[in-house]
Amino acid sequence: MIIKNKKELEVLREGGKRLAAVLIEVAWAAKDGVTTKELDELAEKLILKSRGKPSFKGYGAHRAPMPYPGTICISINEEVVHGIVSDRKLKNGDVVGLDIGMWYEGLCTDTAMTVLVGGGTNKLIETTKKTSGARRAGNSELGQKRGRQRTF
Repeated sequence: MIIKNKKELEVLREGGKRLAAVLIEVAWAAKDGVTTKELDELAEKLILKSRGKPSFKGYGAHRAPMPYPGTICISINEEVVHGIVSDRKLKNGDVVGLDIGMWYEGLCTDTAMTVLVGGGTNKLIETTKKTSGARRAGNSELGQKRGRQRTF
């Protein structure tokens, strides 16, 4: 996306702040026994409360058999990305990827994070720190070569 003016930059910043607040609340709600559907419902409620609109829900990618049914993509453990919400319950020790997008004043923001249900083990926490460090290093390298492009 190319930001065309200061107004768009301000809208993106504000939308990003609002979406980050939503994601943090959803992450705190990711506890043992909670279903991914419950997290999805919470995410939608919080996005609408923040004057946004879910950007994933109803999205129909080229050749997709049906539009995406959820507000948030939730991937658990071995699932790579873009997991579809369901009645699956989270368990202590699960590594949960949360990916969420929101339209705010005509512009789209998107963010993601990984949470460890129940705090996880030291090994899981260490692995998450290392992969986050690798992503940051990749972003830094891209930033030097391509301006502000980033990987997430």
